[in-house]
Amino acid sequence: MRDFSGKFFFSLIVSLTLASCDYIDEPVRAPGGGGGGGGNDTIKNQPVLIEKFTGHRCNNCPEAEQTAKVLKDQYGDEVITISYHVLINFAGPRPDMPNDFRTPEGTQIFEYFRFVGIPNGMINRLDYTQNGTGHHKGHGSWASYLANEFAREAMFEINVTTDWENRNSKVNVEVTALNNYSDEIRLVVAATEDNIVSPQIMKDYSKNEDYVHNNMFRFSYTPALGTDIGNNWQLGQTETIQLEKNLSTDYNENAMNITAYVLNKANQRILSVKRVSLLP
Repeated sequence: MRDFSGKFFFSLIVSLTLASCDYIDEPVRAPGGGGGGGGNDTIKNQPVLIEKFTGHRCNNCPEAEQTAKVLKDQYGDEVITISYHVLINFAGPRPDMPNDFRTPEGTQIFEYFRFVGIPNGMINRLDYTQNGTGHHKGHGSWASYLANEFAREAMFEINVTTDWENRNSKVNVEVTALNNYSDEIRLVVAATEDNIVSPQIMKDYSKNEDYVHNNMFRFSYTPALGTDIGNNWQLGQTETIQLEKNLSTDYNENAMNITAYVLNKANQRILSVKRVSLLP
């Protein structure tokens, strides 16, 4: 035990393609993107993580959020989303929009993956390279990657249990190898919050005072880029990681979720992801 403190024919095509708040998104690409396994039909669909960069003062961002919602409505728990509010120009406070949902961890992830404009995102961090930007996926292309990702062979299974008392949150994560896997992997455990009502600039530059923000990244239990949990995994090998954090009253524990994912340290490929409610 380690302790670290601190279905199917793919029928949906989302045709939304829009200009970023800073630049034009890349065109829609064909399904694919590397990684994955044997595509065995007998293997249960694997959840896919969509990491989305956004801001309450970015007028194009609600359209990307709508794309994520359509995919979530279509595929349910097979699609997991984390929304990071980033960039002072698009997520910083101003007198009529005083909330600031930026976080040090979200900014670190945004900068590590070399994003410069929003809305934009990643799908299981496909196509990451140290110098390229192939992992930058405009929301018009998100749907095209899902079928292959759902069908990939599972390499790890994640089980998450939680405990909550007097605003102290404890998370127990169990990672089990479903295949032999030689590369170094990392674990990330993040907290998100739903149903946050706060103003948002809309496509026509109007301000929606009652906009509901969901899947908003709040903090990490682990370092933002993950904590190493070993390499040369053998089939059936299990590691258990315990984490703990005291939450301030700024967070509504009834609307919060825990997202745990493991990734390949070298290429950042997300191998498995699991989401549970923060409250047991």
